[in-house]
Amino acid sequence: MATSITSLATRLSCVSFDRKGGISRPNTVEETHENSTESSRTTRPQSAKLSVTCTPVILEFRRLFQSAKFTTVNVIPGVPNRELLHAVIALYDMCLPDITPEVLYFTVCGKWAKTLMLIRDTHDVAEELKSKGADKDGLGVPRDVGSSMANGCQLTSDLTVTDLEPCRVQESPSQCSPINGATDQSRTDNGDEEEVDDHGDNEAQGEEKPGEETSNPTAAGDSKEKKGIFVDVFSDTESEDSPDSDEDEEDFTEGQDAFLRLVKERRERRQLAFSQGQDPSPYIGIESRLVACATWEKSTLRPGERNVQIDLLAVRKRFRKLGIGKHLLQTLKDVSVVGLYDALVVYADNSAVDFFGHYGFDDDIVLNSKFSDLADNWTNCTLMCYLPPFSGQTIMTESDAGLDLKLMELELQKWSLKSREAHQAQMACAMKLKHEVISLRALVSSQQELIQSLTRELEDLGAHNFHLEKDYLQQQLSNLAINIGSKVHNHADQDNDSTDNVETAKLIQDLERRITALGVTGSESPTSSDDCINWQIAEEFRLSMDDSVMAGMCVVTKTIKANVSQSGVEMFSTRCRLLRDPSLHTKMYLCGTLQHPERIPEILSNGFTEQDFSHGEFGVGLYVSQHASKAAHFSALGKLLLVEVGLGTTDSVVKADNTRVAPPEGFDSIVTPGRLSLLSGGDAMISGCQEYVIFDPHQALPLCLIEYRLE
Repeated sequence: MATSITSLATRLSCVSFDRKGGISRPNTVEETHENSTESSRTTRPQSAKLSVTCTPVILEFRRLFQSAKFTTVNVIPGVPNRELLHAVIALYDMCLPDITPEVLYFTVCGKWAKTLMLIRDTHDVAEELKSKGADKDGLGVPRDVGSSMANGCQLTSDLTVTDLEPCRVQESPSQCSPINGATDQSRTDNGDEEEVDDHGDNEAQGEEKPGEETSNPTAAGDSKEKKGIFVDVFSDTESEDSPDSDEDEEDFTEGQDAFLRLVKERRERRQLAFSQGQDPSPYIGIESRLVACATWEKSTLRPGERNVQIDLLAVRKRFRKLGIGKHLLQTLKDVSVVGLYDALVVYADNSAVDFFGHYGFDDDIVLNSKFSDLADNWTNCTLMCYLPPFSGQTIMTESDAGLDLKLMELELQKWSLKSREAHQAQMACAMKLKHEVISLRALVSSQQELIQSLTRELEDLGAHNFHLEKDYLQQQLSNLAINIGSKVHNHADQDNDSTDNVETAKLIQDLERRITALGVTGSESPTSSDDCINWQIAEEFRLSMDDSVMAGMCVVTKTIKANVSQSGVEMFSTRCRLLRDPSLHTKMYLCGTLQHPERIPEILSNGFTEQDFSHGEFGVGLYVSQHASKAAHFSALGKLLLVEVGLGTTDSVVKADNTRVAPPEGFDSIVTPGRLSLLSGGDAMISGCQEYVIFDPHQALPLCLIEYRLE
């Protein structure tokens, strides 16, 4: 039998715990029994001297169910295997009330799941019961005012009723973490709250929640649905009803109702034995001996990686703060128990993060992201992991220092290789981006050259078309003159001749006007490129004058190109580069030679100075406009200056201020409704009347002087 049990379960050496969290391993069974008995006799339920001795047992329930000796061989002598499973599920169910029993059964009986159980000896439990006396509500439960007394001692119904609440918290909308450290809150024996031990099992301690039910068996409003099916296993509630199990349960839930009835029957028999002064040992079941348990499994999702996931961990409330939780984690870290592993992974409830962090688990998001696919995501919990040191990763008793150093060296080489690969990938990406930018810049440069060549070709074609049109008009004029001469000799009628001469004279005048509008006369021979520029300027001027009362009446008679010194051009270029938006510069018409027309030759030669500023309603500066018809109102009669203006960042100004000498802070120029809009009422920014004002004479460069006349 021993061999068969060993193949299914593993027993570890006994461990003793005390209230201070200390752990000791007894030398002999007699010494252990003597210490446990003495501690039980001298310790009150809430005393800090509480001590308990347990036997750790590791079991794979799934393999146990599949074994042929499942019903004939008991892992724990005297305890049926199904009762052992139901007791473990009951402990998890009471400590983790937000997880359904179906999920607990599925997890504990998983394919690769193993469970570590801490089980007390029946004799130790019986001795403790005898030393405590016959408490009706069980060891460690606060004594009610109306409790019945027998022989000066309060009767007990179960050794385990003090460590877990009889009622469960209400189900939350989302599922909580399986490693829940704050689901069971109650008060200690005399109603005092338990203090949190920094080095103890504070993973199961927490503040009392408003939605949690009390531990009083007589509390009103406790429904059977809220309590759960295992409420009576670790409880004082003596309910006669037990919920029915689902018909479609898995095979490992078989015997659930029978286990609940058996627990109740043992409790009643213990009470009867105490009342008759008999030994309660025959009626102590596994529910009274089970102290704590933890379930883990090895992950098989990633080949080559050895990761262990802690699924469930629970400690009975009465035995908390004895260092049991710490011992469970230390056992799970032992490679001789769980085997060689690369990381321990756990989804910890938010209230248990500090507990796991105290024992070496890390909640770093980046580090734990590699384990996010190892298990289901739990709501309101934190993924944590524990990475073992290089030393101690061997199943032998003593560690091999040479092997540890070799493992450390291999890990450092792996880190160096990964870092070098990451750096190489970053440099490759940076170089690709650099070359991409260079190629794009080269493409833009070639496109700009193409645009410039096409622009020059367009200008040449425009000049050629202009010459052809002018030649055609001159030819028409010559032909018309010849036809007029022939008509004079052929017609004898004076009246008809006079009428033809009048019509011919009008036609000639019309042709001459069209030729003059093009900027040439019949005697000119346009061979230079300046004629094209003059034609473009004249055409732009004519179109700009079409929105005024002088539309169709203005004829450009002459265009004089400005000849600004090289220093003036460089000052203009430098000033434009210093603008907040250097790309914003355009051609406009100056609104300001009306008062000082004698300054025009000086402007064409040397550029603008502060002497050319206009004192207008919106400040002292150079006023310019996009519309020649508006600029003509403030310019010398028949003369208009075309300038290139660097506007930069422009601010819109509506309020008039004739003392303004600079643009607002953060701007290079201003745009105003225009002085003509003030004459018309100045209610809004009227399109066509707008004027731009610059306050630096070097922001404008004269291009040419347009001379025109009205017909």
